Amino acid sequence: MRILEKYKAKRPERIMFGDPWDFENYKDQPEIRDKIVVNHTPSKEFVAGIVLEDKEDPDAPGKRQKLMAFYFAPEEDIEVYMNGKMYSLQKADVREIVIASGRYVLAVEGRHEVWPADVNGVWGMFVEYYREEEGRKIIGAEILQVIPPDSSTFDDMRDLIEYLFKDAQLAEKEGE
Repeated sequence: MRILEKYKAKRPERIMFGDPWDFENYKDQPEIRDKIVVNHTPSKEFVAGIVLEDKEDPDAPGKRQKLMAFYFAPEEDIEVYMNGKMYSLQKADVREIVIASGRYVLAVEGRHEVWPADVNGVWGMFVEYYREEEGRKIIGAEILQVIPPDSSTFDDMRDLIEYLFKDAQLAEKEGE
């Protein structure tokens, strides 16, 4: 069974995700820090959407796959991205976020939560969908995907969204 919830929220001024060790040890070296963590200000022209998903892992029957995804895109396009699609002329820049300290932090507008990482490795990715126009990169959407720890429940993910995005409104629900 699949559980899926989509939320609309106010675009935050800043969203952060990554290994707390990296934020602390590279705080004075943004040129390094910003390649290994997400410390991002979404475009003012964008709105925010959030998708929470919990489904059976097709590669491991009986095991669940969970995902929290934060979308930033123009209002008229956000549903396209929240449905896992992009436009045919777009390209994608994908940056994996590696956790090596056994925990990660997710922060919005100064509110933050630290969650355990079950094992060290990739726990999220930051994706920019863009097109090139006259040699310029024009961003169409920004997406932060975060993998919750195995120990987390769907309710834990909901609680985190309510805490980080005080104004999040449920827009669509499937399953449960």
